[in-house]
Amino acid sequence: MLLDLETDIGKRVCVGKYTTPFDGKEVHEQFYTPLDCQNCNESADFMTLANNGEQLLIYLGYNDETKIPKLRRGPLEGKGHFQFKFMYFNFRPHMPDEWALNNVSFPAELHLVFYSDKFSDYEKALEKDNGIAVASMAFRVRTQSTSPFLGRIIEDMVDVRGIDTNTTVQLKTKLTLSTFMPQSYKYYYTYVGTMLSTRSPSLTTCQSNVIWIDFDEAHKIHPDDIREFELLRSFLKFSTTKFSLNYKGPETKIMVPLKPKTTTAPAAFSDLKRVVSAVPNGQKKESLIEAMILLCLAIILEM
Repeated sequence: MLLDLETDIGKRVCVGKYTTPFDGKEVHEQFYTPLDCQNCNESADFMTLANNGEQLLIYLGYNDETKIPKLRRGPLEGKGHFQFKFMYFNFRPHMPDEWALNNVSFPAELHLVFYSDKFSDYEKALEKDNGIAVASMAFRVRTQSTSPFLGRIIEDMVDVRGIDTNTTVQLKTKLTLSTFMPQSYKYYYTYVGTMLSTRSPSLTTCQSNVIWIDFDEAHKIHPDDIREFELLRSFLKFSTTKFSLNYKGPETKIMVPLKPKTTTAPAAFSDLKRVVSAVPNGQKKESLIEAMILLCLAIILEM
């Protein structure tokens, strides 16, 4: 994807996300194996916060590399196990009104970046189609925060208020990737989009063919928790922009996991009861077998 990344417009348009909620007319059902996160309950040893002027980034460090979380199956089936790399708060110009509370909104999403273990490292995966997957969760402003990680992060954000600042914290209490992820992995939208990637201070690229997984579930944040974010220079810079974040590829399809179909079995069982009761007692056994066959056919036809 070619964009002039030297301009602010180029950087904003590159974030290839759709606006949620989606128009149901453009969503297609697809069968997926259950999405799963391996090692998501493993505790990280340290956490690094970094403010690069575009996003607030969060890195979780694991002294034992075998404990690094991996996202797998679902829309990632056949593309490898996707190892967690980092996450970031992606600031947006606005959020849906229903996600606000008393006209207070938090225009941000949490994006968790993973790369396929089919490639030797993150940099190699960036160069390939379907090498990167991003799990996305939004925030709803509510009277009570339900995100256990927010308090941990807010405590240390004072050290990264300025652009190009970072701080590393040794974790004395348990912090796992699961605290950043939804409670259920069943409900999400998935599609292929783009992602802004800052490889170095002098090199920013627009990555295409990134697998996006937008979870229905949202983190809940209290208005008081938003105040520290407002002191971030990157947040203030972003909140003044008027450009749209969304880039829609002309052939991109939004997919959702296929929901199991329920069978209206009561009608079929009523037919079974009528068939059996209508035959003489001596023929009940043979009739029951025939009725069972009819029942199976009825259930199949209703699926």
